Amino acid sequence: MSKIGVVVAGRTISEIHQAVVASRKELFMPESGRLTNLEWLLENRVQLILGVQLDIVDDRDSSVAGVHAAYNYAEKVVRIRESVMRKIRIDEPEARFTVCHEIGHICLHSNPDFFRQVLPNHLPKKICDPEWQADFFAVDFQVDRELLKQYDDPIKAAHYFQVPIWEMQLYFAQLKAQGVLASGAMTQADKCYEAAIQEGFEF
Repeated sequence: MSKIGVVVAGRTISEIHQAVVASRKELFMPESGRLTNLEWLLENRVQLILGVQLDIVDDRDSSVAGVHAAYNYAEKVVRIRESVMRKIRIDEPEARFTVCHEIGHICLHSNPDFFRQVLPNHLPKKICDPEWQADFFAVDFQVDRELLKQYDDPIKAAHYFQVPIWEMQLYFAQLKAQGVLASGAMTQADKCYEAAIQEGFEF
């Protein structure tokens, strides 16, 4: 679950992938290939097509306290730290992931009807965690799945697609568990994935 305990309508891995495909089409992006020039995408596609205001703020701004960026669905504003945007310009993986994570929130969580009340003493399904949804979207948004099938090592794939290694490892584990990618040697991410299921999370 997300640290703030927010719950949204459940989205499976397949449903999030469909949302990624639809969003790339809506943003006039190629269906496949490695994602490039995120700064241009934000300024010339996300703002103009999705109708979201981009606000680059000082790192000390309270609106991004404790986070790299934040999406306010009520205001339709994405606030991004200046330092993150500087890193975007040099294709730094964590900054790329941050921006794609926020695009995930825009595409998945702009409708307040998606939000759900947390029931006392009830462990929601992992697929109802908006942060998990946006994390999976962020990797899937950057990855060409056909190219990904050429990699049996998530670390090499992370370098190619410019995705943080841990996030790519977890993405690999989730796709392997769903049968999208061939099974291989168990990684730490696979073990974390299995532990989450044993704790009651459902994907």
